[in-house]
Amino acid sequence: DGHGFCATKDDTEFLYKASEFYSPEHERGILWNDPDLKIEWPVLECSYTLSDRDKGFPRLKEVEGVLL
Repeated sequence: DGHGFCATKDDTEFLYKASEFYSPEHERGILWNDPDLKIEWPVLECSYTLSDRDKGFPRLKEVEGVLL
């Protein structure tokens, strides 16, 4: 399972609830704008802010054990 969020209004606050405690050693991610995902995000290339962690995630086809 995966999830992604995109706020389209300034000063947006977003909260989500997880069923388990945060476990950094199990955290994984994929590059949010991977062209293979074909997600039409409603943002311009210059209008978003990403953490260094999110910028460094691999594309889906680079993740071990994933078949496209």
